[in-house]
Amino acid sequence: MRTTPVRTTLAAAFAATTLAVAALAAPAYAVTRQQVIVEFDPTPNDSFNGDETRADDAIDDTSGPIDRSILAGIQDPGGRFQAQGSVGEFGNLGLFGSSSLVGELDTQIFIESDAFQNITGKAQQAEARFIIDGGRFFMFAGQDSLIDFTLTVRKDFDVVYQSAFEYQSFFDPNLGFQNRLTTFGTDLDIQTNSPFEIEIPVNFETADLGIIQPNEQFEISYQLDITMTTVAFAEVMGFEFSDPFDVSGFGEFPEVSFSDVPRAVPLPASAPLAVAAIGALMLVRRRRRL
Repeated sequence: MRTTPVRTTLAAAFAATTLAVAALAAPAYAVTRQQVIVEFDPTPNDSFNGDETRADDAIDDTSGPIDRSILAGIQDPGGRFQAQGSVGEFGNLGLFGSSSLVGELDTQIFIESDAFQNITGKAQQAEARFIIDGGRFFMFAGQDSLIDFTLTVRKDFDVVYQSAFEYQSFFDPNLGFQNRLTTFGTDLDIQTNSPFEIEIPVNFETADLGIIQPNEQFEISYQLDITMTTVAFAEVMGFEFSDPFDVSGFGEFPEVSFSDVPRAVPLPASAPLAVAAIGALMLVRRRRRL
């Protein structure tokens, strides 16, 4: 799914406003990585029979931003399933998949970069700002068929942002097959377009990175997992998700901003005396009751 012109404009405007601040976070030497995996397994309960269809692509670069796109795709000869993932493709990344076969379709994008450093000379509070470009998910399938979505952002090994949902089919005696949405973590304001389709709109998001010490270099990683499991029949199950996360040098990887660490407001000099007086008063009242 490519970014629409409106979304592209939003992403470009957002990146432009934060690019100057992000420049403070880039050390001279950095390691970056991009990876995409797509796989279909018709028998997910048996991981040793070798019947999976899989494709992947990855690139590492030790000089800073990655300057090429990666792309991986699979397709059933009969057109019963297909999936594609890209990072940096046309300045964008995305996952796309559909299936009408019983089985499990797994897709993943992983991006990491340690091209972030506090060079302000003092401890600073850091925040990552980024855009979630959105997508749609649709399912008309047998009971307990499921779409799992998890988006995770980490600073080093700590999770600083996560949003997830389960979109599951169930059977209602009066209405027939229906879908149930269960969300976890950060709310992405998911919209219901029909009984069988949901949509994630454009979201501007932030992640608190905590206090960064002077000259501290740190890593930010982004992982998107979308798994689609067809338990019984499926007339149609699918998803398409687009997001301008990449490390291709266009400023679309999370922009990191630094600010002074908030100072604790000191108590007035008379505050300890006031606390002591209140304690003494309570003790006198207690004795009178006794």
